[in-house]
Amino acid sequence: MTWREGALVGDSTDGGGFLAALRRSAGFDPGAKRCLVIGAGGAARAVILALAEAGAAEVVVLNRTAARAEVAAALAGAVGRVGSDADVPGAELVVQATPIGMADGGASPSGELPVDPGALHGGQVVADLVYYPAQTPLLAAATARGAVAVGGLGMLVHQAALALEQWTGRVAPVEAMWAAARGQMLL
Repeated sequence: MTWREGALVGDSTDGGGFLAALRRSAGFDPGAKRCLVIGAGGAARAVILALAEAGAAEVVVLNRTAARAEVAAALAGAVGRVGSDADVPGAELVVQATPIGMADGGASPSGELPVDPGALHGGQVVADLVYYPAQTPLLAAATARGAVAVGGLGMLVHQAALALEQWTGRVAPVEAMWAAARGQMLL
């Protein structure tokens, strides 16, 4: 919540933080790109909206529950749609926005990855919003297949930086925030 023009306004920095992390970690701009998001929860919806607002050519949503996927895909407007595993190879950006791979309880019921690792390939950017562990099984599989892997720590740092800037009106010390976050990951 921040004060804007005499009113308290709620805002989310998740989407902007995700886009900033993509730019920093992979030099990736989603404009005119085919993007795929796995998941339909809060973080996934923030990413879906941010990708659409950044000019993505397509935002495909995969989710276990079709109705939730439809609601999430609608956030992307005309470029959003519900997809299937067959859409993974054609995506230039694959975003994993579920708890799968998270330490302490994020395993999928079957112990599998959220997508077939054989569908990942060089030329793709694969981002996992999970930040602990830093190297999730999906990111390891993506790297092994030649894709650029982007972990979730960047989104955490950049969304915090954006929030700090909104709250204080000052430029956030992003490099110091990165150093602190990396230091905590080593503990």
